[in-house]
Amino acid sequence: MSEKATDFSFGYAELNQRGDHMVYLYTRDKEVFLSLGFSATFDTEIKDKVDESKSVESDDYWLGIKKMKRAAEKNARKVLLRSIDMFQLRTGLLFGTDSAEFQSFRFAGASGLKNDELVRYAKGLLKTAERFGETLTAADGMQAFIDGLKADGEVLDNAIDAVKQAIDQRDEASQTRARVGNELYGMITQVCDAGKRYWKGKNEAYYNDYVIYGSSAALPEDEEEEETPADGDTTDTTSGDEPQA
Repeated sequence: MSEKATDFSFGYAELNQRGDHMVYLYTRDKEVFLSLGFSATFDTEIKDKVDESKSVESDDYWLGIKKMKRAAEKNARKVLLRSIDMFQLRTGLLFGTDSAEFQSFRFAGASGLKNDELVRYAKGLLKTAERFGETLTAADGMQAFIDGLKADGEVLDNAIDAVKQAIDQRDEASQTRARVGNELYGMITQVCDAGKRYWKGKNEAYYNDYVIYGSSAALPEDEEEEETPADGDTTDTTSGDEPQA
């Protein structure tokens, strides 16, 4: 699933940083915003939206989860292939490799199967084994091979499901991150538009506090001076034309 498009061209880390800055500005100028008709709870709402945006796990986090699940799936495959090989060896010694009984298991090409096909193949072997009843299970140590094959097949089956779940969770988080990010960006632009228009011609420094630039450069951490992008790179949030980073 492709990630939902965002309304902003910079990254989520910068979006959250700008959100924090807007919380500060809104708190500083709260009386102004209240006079303009903003709700009495807007400061809490934008802070909560920043916190919600920060709480969504990054794509790198989910990539890490998926890699771990893939590694577990790969290991489970190796274990199941060995169980199949040992089961084939044991039944061959029990019935003889030229016997009709042995041939009925249809041992062939397990290593070339995809993981989900390998799980079905293992289940087919167990189903075939059931036809022989006590003849097979009464053989010395044979039950252990059967139990091992069943257990290892279930481990791989579960590992496959875990990978699919990790992929689904990553897609869901990606969609959530974009949705929440767009909601936060909408609140930021609303505050910036009102702040710029109120302070225009009244206080240049305060006016500049509410200007959003389209570059991907982070906001200053130790000072609140106006950013100075190259000519033509400034973006007024009322224009709807944010330059790409």
